[in-house]
Amino acid sequence: MRNFKLLIVVLILSAISYGCKQAGLSDYSTPEGTYKTYLKQAKTLRVVADHRYYRRAIRCFTEENRDWFEEKYDSISCDKEPGVYGNLYRTKKYAYVFGRSVVPAGPSPENEEYSVNRISDDSAAITISGYENDVNFVKVGGSWKITDLFGVKKSLKD
Repeated sequence: MRNFKLLIVVLILSAISYGCKQAGLSDYSTPEGTYKTYLKQAKTLRVVADHRYYRRAIRCFTEENRDWFEEKYDSISCDKEPGVYGNLYRTKKYAYVFGRSVVPAGPSPENEEYSVNRISDDSAAITISGYENDVNFVKVGGSWKITDLFGVKKSLKD
């Protein structure tokens, strides 16, 4: 019985430890944190359509942009490989299209040279070396969110 109780305690501590490690995957508390979180996820999404990375990446953007993307993802132009795209379930399709449309339209995930320009308490911009546009942020609740999808939304409207 004592070994069983010890096993339960070890399992609980392992679960707590794993949860703490997972918590470090995302930081939306500052514009820099949100941008770094986006970069981490974008590096993987360029290569693999993984819904876990997509979920963390899309949280870097405003809710309006997330809702728009998840409604319009199927009409966004990108390389949809025949025989692959059609067999994916919806959240994998989100990750697939995001990694082949939004990620390439944005700053290179390898380029981590940037400077933050605070505009006000609720808005900021990051200037990224080698990327022509500033990445704009707005504070929503306690989190900083990127305000656009790097021109993907605008290109679909044109």
